[in-house]
Amino acid sequence: MSLLPDLMQTFDALRSLAPSGFTAACHIRFTTPSMMFQTYPVDWITLYGQNGWVMSDPTVRWAFGNFGAIRWSDIPLPDPKDILGQAATYGLVHGVIFATGADDDRTISGIARADRPYLDSEIAEATVLVGRIHHLTDQHMGLPEGLSEALTQARILHKLH
Repeated sequence: MSLLPDLMQTFDALRSLAPSGFTAACHIRFTTPSMMFQTYPVDWITLYGQNGWVMSDPTVRWAFGNFGAIRWSDIPLPDPKDILGQAATYGLVHGVIFATGADDDRTISGIARADRPYLDSEIAEATVLVGRIHHLTDQHMGLPEGLSEALTQARILHKLH
């Protein structure tokens, strides 16, 4: 299978588990992802970025210090800026954060839904999908322009500066 269909199939499967959206910051090296995929509401992405919440976000802080998956509600870190509370107003009520890879090449992904907490089986399925995204994007660092454009048009790839 070529890269685009394989990635799109993986993103479609992740999207089916994340009715309110997902994000995947792939191959983070020195705190900067080489690729960012997002389907969270655009207004939320904009607000989050404008306020520079990434390093205050308890989900991100957990993912930089751990590997695996955890429900947002189980993260034992403070949220003094009420980022998760504000996210809920955008339909990001119940979520899971995933961290995979290695200390020097980490992929962090989050999934969200508004209707109910995630089942353990859904978290297990998403863990496999996030690992697959990490693996596929590692093999193809520096996505070819056609693939990058197709993912952008599908509203999955958020181009980094």
